[in-house]
Amino acid sequence: MIDRLVRNSVLVNEDVGVELLTESEYRCAAGRLIAEFGPEDVDEAFSQVAEPDLFDSVIAGWGEAMLKCGDFRKWAASFLVEEVESTLDVELGNEFFDCLVEELSEAAAHALVDEQVFHTYANPLYDKTLRWVNFGVHVPLNFCAPEVAPVLGALKAAKGSGS
Repeated sequence: MIDRLVRNSVLVNEDVGVELLTESEYRCAAGRLIAEFGPEDVDEAFSQVAEPDLFDSVIAGWGEAMLKCGDFRKWAASFLVEEVESTLDVELGNEFFDCLVEELSEAAAHALVDEQVFHTYANPLYDKTLRWVNFGVHVPLNFCAPEVAPVLGALKAAKGSGS
């Protein structure tokens, strides 16, 4: 069961073109999920034959297990590159992505994944750039792309003054 979950999850990485988790991180998450729900319930959920409540619980458990086991900095960096480029109308490139993967904290990456995947944000119209400051991603953004630093610095100052 663990091997099947890992194989299918690695295929998801290939489909989206970003390594969401490594094989060992998926193995960790699969082990946690099976320990929590048992192999039969997990199999039923992933085979889409489980009752709706069980299906929802197992899928939510899978997300929580991935968050506990995974380092989502690559996913977060990929998401942020696209978001920053479109929001600020700039082109940042591969060096920015590589830098962001290294500089982004796991906590900030997990917060972003939690928000984007599990939709835990308080306001769906929340301004993206202020969210970057709240998650602390403005620091690696400034470091990796100094050309956006003045914009993000002004946002941080605005947040600090209560505006």
